[in-house]
Amino acid sequence: SALVEMGWLDLGPEVITTRLFFHLSDFYLQKGNSCATINRKTVSITKLLGTAVDEGLIPFKPAVRLFPENNARTRFVTRMEEEALLYWLRELSFDGAWHLTRFLVDTGCRFGEAMALRPHSINRKKKSVLFENTKNSMPRKIPLTERALESALKWGELDYQRFYKQ
Repeated sequence: SALVEMGWLDLGPEVITTRLFFHLSDFYLQKGNSCATINRKTVSITKLLGTAVDEGLIPFKPAVRLFPENNARTRFVTRMEEEALLYWLRELSFDGAWHLTRFLVDTGCRFGEAMALRPHSINRKKKSVLFENTKNSMPRKIPLTERALESALKWGELDYQRFYKQ
């Protein structure tokens, strides 16, 4: 799609230069695209140029500049929101959701990571938890607050749909 939008579809790989990549960046910046989106479009074209190098169509790929990306997302609930949420979960007798919410808030883990925990994942003596099934498949060990330790694995057989509804 980037080749089409840039009008490069009929260009041979030998004419795609570093200068053209500057034009690509400017074009997408003016359209309001994020740095990450521009980087993905740039990388997709450089992969095609890599194939052209492998096939002997061009001697090398042009140098390209990727934009720095800030992919970190900071999401948190305020203390007041947290207290209200926990109050109503307890008030409505959603004990499993109450324990799970305390654990999620204090650890920052994902729902699926918490659901994949087993008793051997919790080290009560060292007050830590080992998340083995993570989004990026990299296990991580984190310390537990007293509150998270008290609530660990006390949510029972809670599935996402039920938790979400509660």
